[in-house]
Amino acid sequence: DWPLDEIVRQIHFTRQVKLDGQAYFRNRFLLDNTKGIWDELTENIYTAPALVPPMTWADSIPPTTPSHPSLQQKEEGKLHFSWQPATDNSGCNVLYHLYGSDTYPVDTDDPNNLLETRLSATEYDYIPPVPWRQKRYFAITATDRFGNESAPLEFNQSSDTDIPVLNKGDMLYLTTEADAQSISICNAVGEEVCRMSYAPQVSVHQLPNGFYTVHVIAPSGRSTLVGCIIK
Repeated sequence: DWPLDEIVRQIHFTRQVKLDGQAYFRNRFLLDNTKGIWDELTENIYTAPALVPPMTWADSIPPTTPSHPSLQQKEEGKLHFSWQPATDNSGCNVLYHLYGSDTYPVDTDDPNNLLETRLSATEYDYIPPVPWRQKRYFAITATDRFGNESAPLEFNQSSDTDIPVLNKGDMLYLTTEADAQSISICNAVGEEVCRMSYAPQVSVHQLPNGFYTVHVIAPSGRSTLVGCIIK
């Protein structure tokens, strides 16, 4: 008979004091979505994958870092990853976690960057859920059976030709331009979908999910590509 907000309050408390997770009893209430608890957990609480905390009391030595990364673009947006295997001090086989991010280097401490967990092979084909959710940079780590994780192996690196991602969620952040008058936002095929007065920070909540380029327009009409939006 607990209200849903009491359970949510306890979850936030356990996170605030940095416990490793939560356990639920009875499981049937969870699976039956009693009082909407399943919806609340999947939509607002557990929005990213989680890894099992390492059992350092049994073994605290992580595997070696995988080596010789290979990343190939295949048909229909498919990416093919391959690497040389890592080794572990226990002599047991290791598993791999694949991470992806729009910033370099890939932050493997951020669970929102986890794309796949516990891969058993040393090659993998990845297809993003939708094209505009394709990531720009990728990394892989090795993990042993105790949950110890190796340092990441980066598959690709940033370069001067990369277009910077300028938004964080629904907010667009721009470097102050002395002669900037307006901002033009174009879709993936170059059509302008939005124009607004220039400001260092503007909301783009009205844009549907997708990929957009951002251009700064000077009073003379000169347009400069400054980055992109990925939602």
